[in-house]
Amino acid sequence: MNWSYIAGFFDGEGNTGTPLGHSSILLNITQSGDKGKLLLDEIKEYLLTFGIIAKVRPRTPIPNRKQCYMLWVRPSTSLLFLRAVLPYLRIKRTIAQDLIRFKLLYPSITTSPLAFEFRKEHAIKANAPRIKDRCIRGHEYTVGSGRKWCRECLKLYYKNKVARRTKWAQTT
Repeated sequence: MNWSYIAGFFDGEGNTGTPLGHSSILLNITQSGDKGKLLLDEIKEYLLTFGIIAKVRPRTPIPNRKQCYMLWVRPSTSLLFLRAVLPYLRIKRTIAQDLIRFKLLYPSITTSPLAFEFRKEHAIKANAPRIKDRCIRGHEYTVGSGRKWCRECLKLYYKNKVARRTKWAQTT
């Protein structure tokens, strides 16, 4: 197994793309039948030796056709894959170059090392305790009250509770 062999499969049976509104790169190679699955498993093991994470998944079966399998390259390691196969590509060479340029120009805002400050600010905002200053009916809490209800709602609750008790006493 070598990169030129994998590049040949990727040229013929591979698929590339970026989801709309995302900066991740999606890569996969499709083969049919049991022999195709064995080949994709072998490619997956080879990629793993270079730190490229991939998965072999069965595709949705089509009636009267062989079962197809897809080698899916994890988007976080897709740039490594493209750089490794780029010298051997013929058909998808320009697409691969464009995807590499795209990934360098528009890194992911959540996973890029350049976005450390963004992630830090986001974590601070996400973990900040929310201060509740109003009850469920919109009345303001009194200072130091950690209750679910404010004074006005408590007065209403006790007033209704007394009314129910008197109503119950009258019926019995």
